[in-house]
Amino acid sequence: MKHLMTIKGALYAAIGVFLLNILLVVLGVYEAFPNIDIPMHVLGGFLMGCLAWGIAAHFVRDVRFGSLKPITRYVMSFLYILGFVALVSVFWEAYEFLADLFMQGFAPELNENLAGTRQGGVQDMLGDFAMDFIGGAIAWWLGKEA
Repeated sequence: MKHLMTIKGALYAAIGVFLLNILLVVLGVYEAFPNIDIPMHVLGGFLMGCLAWGIAAHFVRDVRFGSLKPITRYVMSFLYILGFVALVSVFWEAYEFLADLFMQGFAPELNENLAGTRQGGVQDMLGDFAMDFIGGAIAWWLGKEA
């Protein structure tokens, strides 16, 4: 099974994106450039797709899919990668909501972004999911078996 990244590499990259996100919030970049959220979600979805490939390569290496038709392998791997990305996306959106909820009144001198203004509602959340899925689909495409 081909993979884009090791589990360790994908986790380090994901931690890097998480820390970058915190920096962008504190510096007010999301407020100054609201659309920066789009590439951040594509990047996050891509890295979670890479992590899913790494997990599959590490833990599923003894499973033989050779007897399956190529289209079946592609569909199964696509559903696995996007399912993993969807799960992480739901937890990320819950994290964003709870962080905004509990950050109200916390260190307002750092930046007014910490005062619960980042969530844009259901439309924003669905757009975030779509961007995560696009990133995950790119990871699937780059990592799928040839």
